[in-house]
Amino acid sequence: MSAVLILFSLMGFVVLTFGTAIFVAAEFSLTALERSTVDANARNGGRRDRLVQRAHRTLSFQLSGAQIGISITTLITGYLAEPLIARSLRPVMTAISVPGHWVDGTALVLALLIATSVSMVFGELVAQYLIGRARRRAESAMHALAQNAGRFFTLRRSAEFGTQLRLHRSLKDPRTCGRG
Repeated sequence: MSAVLILFSLMGFVVLTFGTAIFVAAEFSLTALERSTVDANARNGGRRDRLVQRAHRTLSFQLSGAQIGISITTLITGYLAEPLIARSLRPVMTAISVPGHWVDGTALVLALLIATSVSMVFGELVAQYLIGRARRRAESAMHALAQNAGRFFTLRRSAEFGTQLRLHRSLKDPRTCGRG
């Protein structure tokens, strides 16, 4: 692997792990909110408060969108990190006298464990911990995340609608597809 490819893979790993953390933070922020507080803030607040209220009213949809975001970022993280980590582990395994026919398989398993562990700890558990500590300020965290996470969820809803539209072509009024 060239140095540039290694650098881009590491940067991608860090950025995607941060992306996972954003989706986890959005998920936990939304579940920590009380509906009455959200509604009161939306009546008395500004545009961000109304965005939070809209997201909170479609909580199930928002949570599934966050889960898709978490899954996608985690899968891509593993795809980028596994070859890089496995390649780095092979010389170490050879140096500690791991039999030659075991090196590749063992390096692969260890690379997947390391990449998954780093992604889980920094992408999910740290985000959960920070949101848990800031539970009293969950509305503030959601305000910061509402606009960007909302864009992803809107894109997901558009893709979902398009898929349902293709599945229900026999309907005379396709505008009703995917609306519940």
